[in-house]
Amino acid sequence: MQEIKYERYLKLADRNLSEAIRIRARNIYGAKIYETDNYMIYTIGVDSEDGHLNGALCFNDDYSEEMLEKAEEFFKPLGFSYSVWVRDHSDKKLEEMLKSKGLEPKRLPGSAGMIIKNRIENVELPDGFELKEVKTDKEIEDLKTVTKNAFDKTDEVINTMFSSKSILINENVKSFVIYKDEEPLASAITVSSGDVSGIYWVGTVEKARGRGLGSHIVQISTNAGFDMGGKAVILQASQVGERVYNKLGYENITLYRSYLVK
Repeated sequence: MQEIKYERYLKLADRNLSEAIRIRARNIYGAKIYETDNYMIYTIGVDSEDGHLNGALCFNDDYSEEMLEKAEEFFKPLGFSYSVWVRDHSDKKLEEMLKSKGLEPKRLPGSAGMIIKNRIENVELPDGFELKEVKTDKEIEDLKTVTKNAFDKTDEVINTMFSSKSILINENVKSFVIYKDEEPLASAITVSSGDVSGIYWVGTVEKARGRGLGSHIVQISTNAGFDMGGKAVILQASQVGERVYNKLGYENITLYRSYLVK
């Protein structure tokens, strides 16, 4: 019943995820992307197990076998690991094929796909902190610093994934950083794709967690998604983040699993 209730939004969520990947792949020198009507395969051009950066995403489960064959052909010459997305609401054949190859998901039951259809209000920024929308080269560097710390990325990966200003600032993307005394402590990115916006890379550096910065930047980035024309905002949650998002009004509508191929 949940999938039927949110069928339209699930499709729009998939579109937003693919658009976020596409924006990155098309704006990084050395990145590659192979797309058909039925799937996409992509790399940022450096090795990473993160499915947002190097991976394969299927739009039509009937083309799962073709996609897996193409992904092997795509990544083998590069020598990169990659992750195959599996969506609880769609990829039954694909998941069976991955399991038949002896692969296991990185996390069970998976990362929650979540949605909110109303703005978030009344999450105050604690005294002494300042929020900025990313505009300058320095603010881009500050966002990179937060993301590297929060998601444990290498310098090579973080510098590549944010190597173009257009990945963080364009008519369909807004990015935000929270500071204390000019030190960047939390950040998030909002990507618009028409009727739905998505928030990505929501992170707080370890020493600043538990102060409400995450909740505030989720409020800001979520509402930016509505301001850019979204009728709903979606995200994929970490295990810790899921509880925070539920408290802010997000609802669970699906699960995303990631199968690493080495």
